[in-house]
Amino acid sequence: VIFDFNYTLAHSLDNASGLQNTGNFGTASLIFNPLDPMLNYASSDFDVRHNINANWFVGLPFGRGKKFLSDAGKITNGILGGWDMTGIFRWNSGLPTSARPFAFQRWATNWQISAGMVAVRPVETSFGDVNGNPNLFANPTEVFQSYRDPKPGEGGDRNTLRQPGYFTLDTGLHKTFRMPWEGHALTFRWEVFNVTNTQRLTGFNGTGLNTDPFIFGGEPPPGFGNFTATQVPLGETKAGRLMQFGLRYVF
Repeated sequence: VIFDFNYTLAHSLDNASGLQNTGNFGTASLIFNPLDPMLNYASSDFDVRHNINANWFVGLPFGRGKKFLSDAGKITNGILGGWDMTGIFRWNSGLPTSARPFAFQRWATNWQISAGMVAVRPVETSFGDVNGNPNLFANPTEVFQSYRDPKPGEGGDRNTLRQPGYFTLDTGLHKTFRMPWEGHALTFRWEVFNVTNTQRLTGFNGTGLNTDPFIFGGEPPPGFGNFTATQVPLGETKAGRLMQFGLRYVF
């Protein structure tokens, strides 16, 4: 058995992240009030507070010379013996949401970018189900009415809301068959990605607010806080369970 486990605790802060591989690079690195850059000082766009990774390689205890079926015949050993299992596990806490409630077409600091709204009381993501739709908030109306317009010079809240954490489990099963010819072998592999078929959502709908909710109250825009996408590993387009089989002949 070979096993590795690591945990990382981190906290990155800045006043602008500006990740060049993001679609909103034009605003991600923007300082909303250049006269007071520290107004934007908050957790970075890429801040991951907790990160757990583990991987393992296990020789299954079946077949000749193993704990179980140690005296298995040639056929039984060929089918059940000599298998190895590998696995990779990852879990991390959620990133800050890429979007935030903002004062639609109201410019507190910048002539072309609307400033973010400001929370008047603590707002936390609690991941609810609203009218059959997964939502960043358990009570979108309460959250909506917790925001006020930014005052002149304010850039608004930054990275105070976080999306769900990411989770994935990949595993593989493989066996090498020795061929009758010296130096020849056939390896069979069965690999499964996202074994549990776990979906972690992301996105934030209805961020542009037309009025000051704290002063005027009312209901949030339709779909406020609804998730709009599924988190996927970098370079992939789907988050569902995937399987692949492979044969490798070595000679």
